[in-house]
Amino acid sequence: AGAAAAAGLSPEAAGEGGGGGVFEALAALAADERGWLPGLFDGVPLLLAKDIIFAVVKFCTFDASKQLLFALDPHLREYGLGGTLLVSMAAGAVAGVFAALASQPGDTVFTKLASAPKKTPKKTPTAETVETAETAAARASQGKGGGGGGGGADGESRNEGSLEEEDQGGAGGGGYGPAAALGEVLAQQGPLGLYAGAGPRAVFAGLLLALEFLIYDYLRVLLHVTSGDLVVTLDVLGTLEQ
Repeated sequence: AGAAAAAGLSPEAAGEGGGGGVFEALAALAADERGWLPGLFDGVPLLLAKDIIFAVVKFCTFDASKQLLFALDPHLREYGLGGTLLVSMAAGAVAGVFAALASQPGDTVFTKLASAPKKTPKKTPTAETVETAETAAARASQGKGGGGGGGGADGESRNEGSLEEEDQGGAGGGGYGPAAALGEVLAQQGPLGLYAGAGPRAVFAGLLLALEFLIYDYLRVLLHVTSGDLVVTLDVLGTLEQ
């Protein structure tokens, strides 16, 4: 997922109009100043951070919600498989909403990085380009007289302006990271900007996890897998004594 986002193929970047074709993405990776391998895994730490937050909150909230529902209505255990699946589905929906809200700031920053335009490196005028511009200005002034001199001056100012624009565009191209993206979101939209789009994402995650835990518990009951079978205990000291 991190490699796809670095190549500009993430769904978030595509939604912002930043995604391109596969060959365009591969060409951009090949032209990366840092090399294709660092560019391929660009943004992986942030991706792992937001996914770990999502997973931790998901499982913790699911267990807590399941215990709370059974505590509020103990008769749910008497309904057999139907009651268990109903509780799992409800707890999964709650877990999805909380997990989406907890990881939304990281997802916003990750989307900002993935949709950021790739800036070209800074260009500086060389002696050859300056000499060429002066020669062209001199020829224009000789051909058109005094009026042409003004045109040559305008041409030089346009060239200088274009060089300045290229310098501004290239500045910071390699330093735009998670901290810069976070600062830009906070400066433009404030703290609430980190939760832009959190509603649809929370609804989607709630529905997805409700279905996920429904299938999980159904297969667990179908295969006669108990909670104790899923717990792995590593007794290192006991093994050493033996």
